[in-house]
Amino acid sequence: MLKRTSLAALCLAAFTATAMAASLSGTVTNRTTGKPSKGDTIALINTAQSMDEIAKVTTDAQGKFQVNAPDGGQILLHITHAGAEYFKSVPPETPSVDIDVYDSAPKVDGIVGEALVFRAETDASGKTLHVTQNYFVQNSSAPAKTQYGGNTLEFFLPPGAQITQTMASAPNGLPTTVEVKAVDAGSGHYAFTFPIRPGETRFQVAYTLPYSGKQDFSLKLTVPTGDVAVMLPKSMQFQGQGQTQFQSISPDVSAQTYDAHTPPFAQPIQFSISGTGQLPQARHAGRSNAGFLRAARWRARCARRSRGGERSVVEVQVVDSRSPGPVASGRRGCDAEAQRGACRCDPARPT
Repeated sequence: MLKRTSLAALCLAAFTATAMAASLSGTVTNRTTGKPSKGDTIALINTAQSMDEIAKVTTDAQGKFQVNAPDGGQILLHITHAGAEYFKSVPPETPSVDIDVYDSAPKVDGIVGEALVFRAETDASGKTLHVTQNYFVQNSSAPAKTQYGGNTLEFFLPPGAQITQTMASAPNGLPTTVEVKAVDAGSGHYAFTFPIRPGETRFQVAYTLPYSGKQDFSLKLTVPTGDVAVMLPKSMQFQGQGQTQFQSISPDVSAQTYDAHTPPFAQPIQFSISGTGQLPQARHAGRSNAGFLRAARWRARCARRSRGGERSVVEVQVVDSRSPGPVASGRRGCDAEAQRGACRCDPARPT
């Protein structure tokens, strides 16, 4: 009787394990060559079990793979191609997925900065400055390639900066905490090694500075950048310095924003801030984590594209990841020929 009970229990356990697993198939395509990607590693990660790797397979000559996945739970596929890592989130009960990968190189042509958004506020005591720098980097390489294998994005921090958080987000991906490399910590020179895939990759660096009421900044750009924006609480003061031209684009709202459009790549972006204050806090819990890299992203609204390079006025909104609506908006002049991505001109409103 005992043997029959044990056998029945084993059979039930085997049946339960089978019922809880579902077959997931997929195809990996190398978009650089347009061909199936053979020999890529696919690791299955169960997000419900402390991000444990529960299975690993390799794509065949047709770029295809098949793996048993937990039934009914969200899973994550970790793909490794030519040394570069890719991630694919798979919703529950998904039978098949298509995955795109790219050839990679340490340096790739066609990478530019869409925007650098600088946010600063003080703590309640006014003695510590909290700064966040968000980088929006566009990879428009042709043929499409991933920049990976070295320092993918270098950046500089002011003396005395203490890094508190570094994050990155792949195109259409969620923000992930990543490590940065100290190129020369003494001079505030650091670098991300996170892959820059075709499309828009987003980086964030958060740090603190000791603060006595005023702070000068000299930002060094390491890629040509379309817009550099500075966001501050309304209670703080901003002063542009050097040859960089800033324009205020924040009317009567709870934060102020200053924009330098297409600043010279070889010159530092210089400005000073003073006073104390805090930026608007999150109105919805979790928004700052799930969508931090949407912070202060430029959104140009225009009726149609400019023609002939005439000078026009463009409406711009700044969106704060910590609140559902825009925190700043305004109009500014811009040259139609110079607009790429972050700003487009409306020829219906000549200046």
